[in-house]
Amino acid sequence: MIDDLMLDTLNGLLDVPVYPEIPEQTEEEYVILNLVKGTNRYGLAEMSIICDSYSDSMYAAAQLNAKVERALESLIGFNWIRDITRNSSYPANDTTKKGYRHKCNYDCYYYEI
Repeated sequence: MIDDLMLDTLNGLLDVPVYPEIPEQTEEEYVILNLVKGTNRYGLAEMSIICDSYSDSMYAAAQLNAKVERALESLIGFNWIRDITRNSSYPANDTTKKGYRHKCNYDCYYYEI
């Protein structure tokens, strides 16, 4: 399943934990991964990858986001990824947690395996 594969791969590429949702107990820095799946034609599927990078300052969140972007762009080297491109990247502070967050959104085409 692409969700597990993407989560495991990003956890291996990054030096901070990557979660599918915000856990009750969090580290100082972490990433939340959301996958929004789209069409699937002849085994080539598409999805949006949305990553929220959390840290203790706006600068640190932006730095973590840059690491996440490099990790996502390195996925093109995997045989199950056809194409990946950044759609947007911006600061998005979390007012409910009173924390610093930076978001990035990528469009991804991948092979169903």
